[in-house]
Amino acid sequence: MPTILRAARANLLLTPTGTALAVIASILVVRWLGPETYADYATLLALLSWLLLLAESGCNVGLGRFLSEAEAVDARGSLYWKLQFRRWGLALILTLLLVWLGPHWAKASGLPSERWSSTSFALIGLLAAVMLHGQLASSAMLTSFRHGRLLLMGQSMTIVRALMLGLLAGIIREPLALVSALLALAVIEAVVLHYTATAAFRKERTRLPSGMANAAQAHGLVALFDKLTTALSGGPFLLLVLAGIHGRVELAILAVATDLLQKALSVIGLPISNLVLPMLNASRGDDARYRHQIARLGGLVTTLFAVAVGGIATAIPLGLPLLLGPSYSATVPVAMIWLLPLFFESGVRMIWGVVLLTLGQYRWLMVFNLIYGAISLMIIFFMRDMASLTTLLLSLGILRIFMSLILLGRSARLKMLPPASRPVGIILAAGVACVFALGVQALLATGYPMLQLSIGVGVYAVVMLTFLRWLPLIPQPSYEALCQIAGKYRNLLVHIIPQSVKESRSA
Repeated sequence: MPTILRAARANLLLTPTGTALAVIASILVVRWLGPETYADYATLLALLSWLLLLAESGCNVGLGRFLSEAEAVDARGSLYWKLQFRRWGLALILTLLLVWLGPHWAKASGLPSERWSSTSFALIGLLAAVMLHGQLASSAMLTSFRHGRLLLMGQSMTIVRALMLGLLAGIIREPLALVSALLALAVIEAVVLHYTATAAFRKERTRLPSGMANAAQAHGLVALFDKLTTALSGGPFLLLVLAGIHGRVELAILAVATDLLQKALSVIGLPISNLVLPMLNASRGDDARYRHQIARLGGLVTTLFAVAVGGIATAIPLGLPLLLGPSYSATVPVAMIWLLPLFFESGVRMIWGVVLLTLGQYRWLMVFNLIYGAISLMIIFFMRDMASLTTLLLSLGILRIFMSLILLGRSARLKMLPPASRPVGIILAAGVACVFALGVQALLATGYPMLQLSIGVGVYAVVMLTFLRWLPLIPQPSYEALCQIAGKYRNLLVHIIPQSVKESRSA
């Protein structure tokens, strides 16, 4: 338990810092490149995200699941290297296909040829391969709960990336230059992560038991398929599919809104998501402990996401125009439509998607994801030529929420949805606080957007703190987890959410 707590604290302290700096760098890039150029940069990153997804090939999750079993036979190094070689092979095959087919797709989509040559696609493919190498090393460290060291390295590189992207965007303003800088930094990061991760098992090269590598990859492919179907309704896929149909400015608006929301999700969700799979894997042999972990993690994620969604929804109408400038004013409706479905589905999959995976519900997950992916593709290809961007996003958002409810229903049938994991009260409280704060903002039309924004966010914070202080909104297991993670700041947490509230919950 102390190791897990140290990992949780490292996640909560270090991850938001680096991601916040990445958000600042993204805003600088958006403003300095302008909508037309930023659309090309965002499309390059969309290609990168899909290469990372496809070439991941289930190795990250598979390594996390089977690394302890490989340790029992002194073969962690063998498993790690076998999965790395498989991943590099697939990444290189996908890169060659991209170099061959990419220019034809770019020409058909009306993308500028000077930015979309074979060299551009080769650069993206190489960047994906290097990043994937670092990801597998990161998975090995996460499985061992070496979060502090991993996050210290990761956030240090995030700071360097943010500074370099911000500087280059202001001086060169060329997407390929930014991608080249990302490649240089990715090589450094992958080398450092690799040597740090393998230090503990570099000499463990015993021959793997027959079928272990295949079993690890098969286990991970189920989780990968889960991510793949979610990505079919995500911002990067929409950018690639809608290129040539919608204007460059409209695509830039979509890219900015979805990217900033995804980064906000990372700030809030990544510290917990890094812990979910290791914690559930570690407790799956003890049914009572396993259910307790679901209650703790589910309630914690629901609480954090509910408070975050309310706060972000309060800030979006005035905050995005202030951050991005008048050229991106249309991001407000896109972001408001996409906010709730993104966070709701991410929270459900973060906990109960992993629960079903660790319980071996492979066939059900495969069928679920096949249906989900097919419906997503039908909506996109049916509506992309005849509906506005906001209508398309609204349809996909409704689908995301509906399919997430089905996932929760399956978990409930397996008795893996304890009441403490679904605190509805905190969701209602966040909604009420958000509506009240937006109403105050609307009444105070002072002509000073920054003042209105500050007052609105302040009102939301005060209302939420009042609710948390006087109402039993946080479930007991999640409250205890927060107190444990808070460590020496526990007294501050108890002061904000009094002990009497906690005790009333357990009564």
